[in-house]
Amino acid sequence: DPARRAEAAAGGAAAAQRLGMEAALQLESRARSPKPVIALADGPAEGLGVGLFAACDLRVATPAARFSLPEVRLGHAPSAAALALCAAVGPGPARRMMLTGETVEARAAHRLGLVHDLVEPDGLEAARVHLVESCLRGGPAALAATKDLLRVVADSPAGPDLLRFAAAHFGEILVSEEGQGGLAAAAARRPPPWAD
Repeated sequence: DPARRAEAAAGGAAAAQRLGMEAALQLESRARSPKPVIALADGPAEGLGVGLFAACDLRVATPAARFSLPEVRLGHAPSAAALALCAAVGPGPARRMMLTGETVEARAAHRLGLVHDLVEPDGLEAARVHLVESCLRGGPAALAATKDLLRVVADSPAGPDLLRFAAAHFGEILVSEEGQGGLAAAAARRPPPWAD
């Protein structure tokens, strides 16, 4: 929001930092949600909007979607959005988007991995329903544990410590009440307890 940016800038560095932290926390709330977060785009997303989209776990767009980070053209940097964008597409593609301020069309965003599924406008709602139903088939604790696992793997160097973490993580979820319920349901060929 340009008006909020101008107000924060007029308030000095501390006010601008508070606005930046607020934006970063909005992104972090999506990443830290124990539930999968789904984003749909059917038009332009700019600046923090790109970051909010990128911070979501499952991202769907129509060909009408466009993504841009015009901050450099306004004399500042897309600091908060950079966190989510780099995590979503990697630093190389993010670098181009952030340094040029160019608009990335939906098909290109799909190739970069910013958009997971590209659908026609009349298929957007069906895509959302499909993703929700797919996620609901997973156990709530398993979904939360998987999101934690993905975050740790992305933030950690490969090596024996990460292997030990993955093994411990697997063991904890397997012996959990939910893990045991899922195994028993599969053996009995019935829906898992969370599917009720």
